[in-house]
Amino acid sequence: MALSVRPIREFMTRGVQTVEMAASLRDALTTMRQSGVRHLPVLDEGTLVGVVSQRDLEILEAHRLLRPGHATVADAMSPGPYTVGLDEPLHAVVRTMAANKYGAAVVAEGRTVYGIFTTTDALRLVEHELA
Repeated sequence: MALSVRPIREFMTRGVQTVEMAASLRDALTTMRQSGVRHLPVLDEGTLVGVVSQRDLEILEAHRLLRPGHATVADAMSPGPYTVGLDEPLHAVVRTMAANKYGAAVVAEGRTVYGIFTTTDALRLVEHELA
């Protein structure tokens, strides 16, 4: 099967960390740093409602726009994240991410988050194909 039509489930990062929207920004940054990830899907009582990136949190922190110990993830998240199903073809996900400059696609079905596919995952895939 051609790489471009294979399902995103084959390329996503599994076991993705999530964060509740009521969590503090400090807790989100700590989770990211300890887990070595740059994006966290945001949940509200188990329902996917957004995504928060390490870059966004660090910019807010550096400019002191939000106090990490007091602000919540809801204050900094991007609502309505780009979400795809497990069987979405790789080429469709990559095309949409590039066209919209998305840093991540959350792989979810119903209320279950199965994984995440990021620009880093895409670059690792390109590197593997070029090797």
